[in-house]
Amino acid sequence: MWEKNDISDYYRLVQDPGDDVEGAIEITSGPFSGLIYKYGDFKFKKPESEDEQPTVEYHFEVIHIPEEIRDVEYPSEMKESFDQLMVGVLMDMVQKDAQREVRVDYDSTDGEGDIDESFERRVFYKIDNSVPEG
Repeated sequence: MWEKNDISDYYRLVQDPGDDVEGAIEITSGPFSGLIYKYGDFKFKKPESEDEQPTVEYHFEVIHIPEEIRDVEYPSEMKESFDQLMVGVLMDMVQKDAQREVRVDYDSTDGEGDIDESFERRVFYKIDNSVPEG
């Protein structure tokens, strides 16, 4: 089912057909090829214990479902594989954005822009961009 090794080979960024400003993601390979969607909010959730890994919580909106997969009933393994693909695409996009430009933001803690009262915020990601199992 997943023949390519890099997750970026499974999607591309496209214009949202219903919005001139926002972009969307089109799945380009695999069993969900042609599906177009966009992400809403996403966040990393703190693990409940030290033994657990952080998880990602995200929302998405399906914009277009191709006719050939519109009424297909997928087995639960395929649904899990789709979820893994969605997370993989999201993490790949975050990683690429972080690699493109490491930016330092200075935010004032008092709203006045006083350097003495500001803090520096940097975020770095090390994410696996492999293709989902299944």
